[in-house]
Amino acid sequence: MLEPLIEIKNYKAQTPFPTDIKTVLRLVIQLKQCTVPSPPLSGDPERIFFAILDQKGFQLPTISAVFHFCHPGSFPIVDRNVEAACEILKDAHASDFGGLKVPKLPASTTSAINKLEKYRAFMAFIDHVVQLQRNQYGGGPDYRFVDKALVVLGAGKK
Repeated sequence: MLEPLIEIKNYKAQTPFPTDIKTVLRLVIQLKQCTVPSPPLSGDPERIFFAILDQKGFQLPTISAVFHFCHPGSFPIVDRNVEAACEILKDAHASDFGGLKVPKLPASTTSAINKLEKYRAFMAFIDHVVQLQRNQYGGGPDYRFVDKALVVLGAGKK
């Protein structure tokens, strides 16, 4: 019943919608039910990351959103706005970011391992932003709080 709608959407869109919805839903349920290890992108989450990436229509920004909404305290959302915000922060406050490089989104044609490493780089950078926020202003900012701020900051640079 959904196949004609999916085909129409995929014909019009640059990023195709997954055609194997049952597999995607099964993987999202597995992710939601799994315990997040330390480091967060290891064990079951790493396996699920690769399995979702194998599905048509999924690249790092969408996968990061799935991971975030399943485990908001463990995984940030990354997209072009967040990438731009990281660059803005590094340029404006280079001394606060020491040896951290500005994370970059991977090309859609790069390897799955490369995409996982890019997500890990974003996580390290965003973890540092969260820590700087805590040190500067106190409180307990989380990924959701920082995600919103980064999206707004980066939106102006696109």
